[in-house]
Amino acid sequence: VVDGRITCVGKCDAPEGAKLIKARGKYLTPGLVSIHEHGTSDGPDFLRSRNPELSKMLAYGVTTAMDPAGDPNNTHAMAELIRSGRGIGPRLFSTVLDLYSWGDERMPINSLDDAQQNVDRLAGQGATAIKQYFQINRFQRQWLAEATRAHGNLLLTGEMMDLPYFLSAIMDGHTTLEHETPQWPYYEDVKLFMEQSETPMSVTIVTPANGRFLIEYFMSRTDATADLRERHFGRWFDVFRQRVSGERSLKDYNAALYLEDLKEMFRRGIVVGMGGHGESAGLATHWSLWAFALVADPAEAWSAATLGGARYLGMADDVGSIEVGKLADMILLEKNPLKDIENSLSATHIIKAGQVYDPYTLDQVWPDKVPYGAKPWSYNPSWEGVRSDDYFDRLEASDR
Repeated sequence: VVDGRITCVGKCDAPEGAKLIKARGKYLTPGLVSIHEHGTSDGPDFLRSRNPELSKMLAYGVTTAMDPAGDPNNTHAMAELIRSGRGIGPRLFSTVLDLYSWGDERMPINSLDDAQQNVDRLAGQGATAIKQYFQINRFQRQWLAEATRAHGNLLLTGEMMDLPYFLSAIMDGHTTLEHETPQWPYYEDVKLFMEQSETPMSVTIVTPANGRFLIEYFMSRTDATADLRERHFGRWFDVFRQRVSGERSLKDYNAALYLEDLKEMFRRGIVVGMGGHGESAGLATHWSLWAFALVADPAEAWSAATLGGARYLGMADDVGSIEVGKLADMILLEKNPLKDIENSLSATHIIKAGQVYDPYTLDQVWPDKVPYGAKPWSYNPSWEGVRSDDYFDRLEASDR
């Protein structure tokens, strides 16, 4: 790796002064590309270089992220802080503010001129994609598609809503759509349409349309409070909130209705990318990976979570795989993720553009040793052994 990019893969002669990481017996994978992550800024009036959600994403190996509904004040400012080296987190992109069709933030699109003004404004703020949020009439979506195409390098995205809306939006010029429709399974005509239109899919497997959210399935089986990444970079109230009592069988979720179709579309060459949606920054991206691996080969799941997201963002020349010339975004794992997909959490090093981090502290260990700094939101060691769900039991015991 030289100047943040991969210069050799395989047997290489290390340049003078190179840092050598002993990785015998370990497993090197591309960094995760999460294309649907909310909650990437602290709020409208506060910006800090150490953001807990973005830090947690990087700690879990998410090296590139897309927020499809960013904060208009802070998301791109945060992205610039990270790009300049003053902030820590994944390489961040966003739509800025969505073009809503209702509510206080409604953006009326009544003409091509309206569409052009809104797209120009958002692109000027740094948007890498334009998201229209349920603009009802087809001519509104077509105006937005035309205005977006004029910029040449912008995605046009939106929520799927239902199957008729989803299909007509693609016909109107959307380059991609998000989430899943509530109509599953898809018949052959829909799959063929998706294949021939070459429309990428931004799926949020753990928070699907209709039915129980699959994120509950993984929350109930993962002790988040035992993971140092959660303790160090999760806000303490969020860490405890991830405790879900009771385990449901997988058959209680509607996952079976869409995971098999996703697998088939992936194997037909349709771009399928992953996103954790923001309910549990970083960790939910792994849960999405695990969910896809319930039906697909682990290698296919890894491809969707890395190269699939890169292709979705139009960044496959730079990220998504370990190849000469690409940015050095990688995860070094202790255990083989192709043997057990849950080994994706066994990171020993996170590498972003050649900078090497300890995943549990986010201290930079190369090229310079830089401590992460204060974490005012994090898990307090004095809480060890204290659980929110036995509070009243402890009160009762103290009264005896």
